[in-house]
Amino acid sequence: MSADLRLRRYEPGDGERVLTLERVALESVDARPDDEGWTDDLRAVEETYLDAGGEFLVGECEGKIVAMGGLKRVDDSTAEITRMRVAPDYHRRGFGEAVLTELEAAAERLGYEALTLETTARQQAAQSLYEKHGYEQTGQREHGRFEVLAYRKSL
Repeated sequence: MSADLRLRRYEPGDGERVLTLERVALESVDARPDDEGWTDDLRAVEETYLDAGGEFLVGECEGKIVAMGGLKRVDDSTAEITRMRVAPDYHRRGFGEAVLTELEAAAERLGYEALTLETTARQQAAQSLYEKHGYEQTGQREHGRFEVLAYRKSL
C-alpha cells in the first residue's frame, strides 16, 4: 500500500464525501450513468454492505477521501467488488490496487470463495488492474450508452 494512503472502514460521517468521490471519479472517465437511483447503495452503506456480510473501505490522503471500494454479498460463496473509485488527482499511485487487495483479503476472511465485478469497456485502467489480479472476463452486456464487462475470480 502506498505510504500516504490510509485505508479504513467506512464510517457514517463519510457519506457526503463518498458521494462526491463517486461523482468526480466517474465524470473523469465519462462514465457517469444517467440512471435514477444510481447511488442508492452509497446512501445506505451500512445496510447494503457492512450489515449484509460485506465491507466498504475508504482511503484517505491529505485529509481527503480519495479512494473507495465495496464488497457486496451475492450469496453464501460469492461477493461482488463494487464502487472501486480513485479521485483523478490521485491516479497512478497504486491506490486502486491497495483498495482491491484489502477487499480481496476481507472476502477471504468472510469466507467467500469467488468474487465478481463489473466495469465499463472505456475504463481500461480498471480492466488492466483486475486482469493483473487474476480476474477473468466472463461476459459483456450493453447498459444504456455503456458496454459493461463482467469479471470473476476464484479465491
